[in-house]
Amino acid sequence: CLPVIVLVLFGSIQACNLIYLKYGTVSAAYEGALELSKSNATNSSVEARVQQVLDAQSITGATITIEPVGTNIAQAAAGSNITIVVDAPVSGNISLINFFPSPSNIETRLVATR
Repeated sequence: CLPVIVLVLFGSIQACNLIYLKYGTVSAAYEGALELSKSNATNSSVEARVQQVLDAQSITGATITIEPVGTNIAQAAAGSNITIVVDAPVSGNISLINFFPSPSNIETRLVATR
């Protein structure tokens, strides 16, 4: 009975850590979309806002991509769709990484309209 309880306990901890990491990437991408909607937004301001949210949630090693690649947000036409991609590695961002199999990265893609 005790091994099953321990298995459930550590599995729950790892699942909660993965959910928190996913939530962190989603909220960072959402904040980037809010920055994107401003009339004076630039690629740097969007990336800086996303990084600020990631830093506040102690998520390290994440990559931030604005798609389509090469898009200049300041010159994008109103109504154009721009995708913000936040990709964070699982290792280094959660505890109990190898207790159960887990993905190597958590990726969030958010499509925002300029």
